[in-house]
Amino acid sequence: MFVHSTNSKPFPNIHRPRASSYSLFFESIRDWEFVVLSIPAAQCRYTDRVGDLFRRGGVPPSIRHRVWSYLADSASERVDGLYARLRQTCLTSASETDAPDLTSKQSETSSHLLVNVLKAYRETEMDAQHDLGLVSIAGFILTQYSMQGNEEDAFWAFASLINILDPHRIHEYATQFAQTLNMQDHVLARRLFVDLGVTSLDLCSNWISTLFIGILPIDHLLLVWDRCMFEGRDACSVSRIY
Repeated sequence: MFVHSTNSKPFPNIHRPRASSYSLFFESIRDWEFVVLSIPAAQCRYTDRVGDLFRRGGVPPSIRHRVWSYLADSASERVDGLYARLRQTCLTSASETDAPDLTSKQSETSSHLLVNVLKAYRETEMDAQHDLGLVSIAGFILTQYSMQGNEEDAFWAFASLINILDPHRIHEYATQFAQTLNMQDHVLARRLFVDLGVTSLDLCSNWISTLFIGILPIDHLLLVWDRCMFEGRDACSVSRIY
């Protein structure tokens, strides 16, 4: 569920390492690379070593694309040659329109790569609705994979993340969020849900449909995504209440 839990691990400091801490930064890269190569992705959520890396400084930006693919266990869904075949199929006209609109806001993402990823995904999930939230998530993943990764890696990470989020459970997430907010900050809950008439479904629909893209500052956004990839459907820290 996407609410706070006492079992969730703390976020790392969002600030990037200064010159005096470069050695620790590169040590973090080596440690993450060791984890990716030595611990099966399916077991990483149950390994203290991975949790320790999050507490020590989070995911280094230069290898974030590799760590995301690992944490989301995208290799378990990957089928060799399938993406190349999928991208030859047609994409709905609505998504063709959405992609240029998004790339005008995310200069790192080229329109044709975004369309390719959405095209392929729609062929695997025929009932998927290509709204701007889905397009935003695909575009944001591509910005992290465009320099060091590749289009196919981005596609499999995208497919894995959407499976993790499971948008069909949005009403369940909203109910859990409302219950948690009432327990942890009753005054705020009353202000939102009673005085202002805002529903938990309204909030969660906006947050989860885009996974906080355009809502959180970029440094915080990346940390939320890191934890979502790591904790999966138990990503308690995604909507943590401070």
